[in-house]
Parts: sequence; C-alpha cells; structure tokens
Amino acid sequence: MRFACVSVLLFVSVGCWGTGSPPLGAVTGIVTLDGKPVSGARVTFQPRDGGRGSVGMTDAEGKYKLNYRQGEPGAVVGLHSVSITTAERESRDKDSKPSESRESIPNSYNEQTTLTAEVEPGGTEIDFPLDSKAKSMAPVVSFSGKSVKASEH
Repeated sequence: MRFACVSVLLFVSVGCWGTGSPPLGAVTGIVTLDGKPVSGARVTFQPRDGGRGSVGMTDAEGKYKLNYRQGEPGAVVGLHSVSITTAERESRDKDSKPSESRESIPNSYNEQTTLTAEVEPGGTEIDFPLDSKAKSMAPVVSFSGKSVKASEH
C-alpha cells in the first residue's frame, strides 16, 4: 500500500512540476565583426516555427552561450532566425524621450536580419563572422567537428 501511494505521488509530482520545455540543444559560438571579437552583443535565436526564443550575450572575446530560460541553457531544436545587436534596449528618461543607442552591427544582422541557423539535438557550435561592408554573410556552423554554412533568407 505504501509503495502504491508513493508511486502515485511521484507520478503526480513529475506531471505537475515537469519543465514543459520543448527539445533543446546547447548552442555556443563566437561573434566577430571584420575579424575582431564583438563584446556586449545580444544574440537572439527565434524558432521559425514560433515559440520561445533563446538569448545570449557575448563576452570580451566575442563568445556567447544561449539560454532558453534563466538557468536553462540551450535553444529549441530546429531552424531559427538569428539577430545580433549591440544596441541596448530603448530606455526613457524623465521626459519620456527614447535614449539614443548606437548600433555597431549592420541592420542585415539585426533589424533586417537574413541570418538563419539550425539547432541540432545535443550541442551546436555556431560562429558568426560578420562583415561591416557586406550586406550580409552566412554564419559558419560546426556540428560535432564538421563545418557547414548556414543559409540566408
């Protein structure tokens, strides 16, 4: 009888407190602009099929790691639209005027992004070698040691 009660309680607990997250893959990489690491860039992966996106910030070496939620690393497995920006979100001063923020990344990588990337189950390393003079450029994607180009749309 005790075993049956414990089993039912465990089953109900797992059902109620499961993460409810879709399948995720770890995503890391490096963002460079004209061959130099980009520090303080916000890297956003938005699933093409809809749903919650993942975000990461680059460090001084341009390295980023995506998080699906706080404390939950990764991104939804599948095709994503990717944007990279150094502009801070608009904040308003006491007169309700938007603060100015300078963007160092071309619009084709953020507001008008053409970047896409595929997140694989397990781990995916995706580097973004951006070019300030080019309209856009596909990132280099490495899956388990293989390098391929991600597509642009």
